[in-house]
Amino acid sequence: WKHFDLTESEGQYRVSSSSQPITASPGDDVILRCHVKPEYNVRALTIEWSRSGTLDRPWEVEGEEEDYVHLYRNQKDNEDGKIRAYINRTDLLKDSLRHGNVSLKIKNVTVDDQGTYRCFIPKLSSRVWRGREAFVTLKVLEPNFGRTTESSPVLTTPEPIDQINVQSDRHRHFLWISVVTVCFIAILGGVVLTLLKLKCGEQNVKQTEKKSVDALLQRKALSV
Repeated sequence: WKHFDLTESEGQYRVSSSSQPITASPGDDVILRCHVKPEYNVRALTIEWSRSGTLDRPWEVEGEEEDYVHLYRNQKDNEDGKIRAYINRTDLLKDSLRHGNVSLKIKNVTVDDQGTYRCFIPKLSSRVWRGREAFVTLKVLEPNFGRTTESSPVLTTPEPIDQINVQSDRHRHFLWISVVTVCFIAILGGVVLTLLKLKCGEQNVKQTEKKSVDALLQRKALSV
């Protein structure tokens, strides 16, 4: 079917919805968005929400008595003809009806809820019949939908090049410090060892000189 676009200048109203399907998971609460354009207070009008039951079959039968997902009549919710599975699970946004918002909230959706939903306002002032209705598609997917049983490889994020360069520079810097430290310790050890040797040599010379002097004095004493 085709939706006819009626402009505001023509003074006509139409029920409008998104052509994009709504996707949900089991247990979610969803809102089937639907509005009257231009904005119009529909609190006094009958609002019927029903469904086709499948995603691939449009609503083809008009005028046939159907069960309702939600029925709003005489400014209150009406349980007559409501599908049992939707009892206590649907609500209209009552405070928004005055602004033409006829969206339907469905609580705790299941896979059985997926399908094409029809919002219909029988007494809406519209130039064509199709202007009084709009359709919303709901898809309810299992949590594991689209997943495979094969385990995915664990991917690791490579380190940025800048970080690698910084780490390389740090490594070279540490290596240079280590080399310099070792050289300094080696030189310092050599200096200390040389000083010790010199000191020992001086002590040996002094002892030798002292022995020579003592021997000379002893010989002089004997000669006297």
